[in-house]
Amino acid sequence: MSELKVCEVKSSGFRVCVERGGEDVGHAFLYLMNNDIHKRPFGFVEDVFVDESYRGDGLGKELMNKIVDLARENNCYKMIFTSRFVKERLHSYYEKQGFTKHGFEFRIDFD
Repeated sequence: MSELKVCEVKSSGFRVCVERGGEDVGHAFLYLMNNDIHKRPFGFVEDVFVDESYRGDGLGKELMNKIVDLARENNCYKMIFTSRFVKERLHSYYEKQGFTKHGFEFRIDFD
């Protein structure tokens, strides 16, 4: 029978936010993660959000540009994020920014 060994892996990250009038109207998270296969970390982007009343003002682009800069500054070999299938217009936007569809996300949500 196999023996499973669990080793803790530390990660770090950044929260980038956009404020207007002292109020948080947009944000994105970049997590820097490591594994044994690569010497350099990879970036995982989570919860990119812009308040509906500010969409179309370029804030999403500013957030993503800053996230990409942070990933590069932290020597990431890649950056990944997920997006729901129903967000086709948003997918087109990301592709215009240089991102490519690369695979599927499989997940289990825990309450």
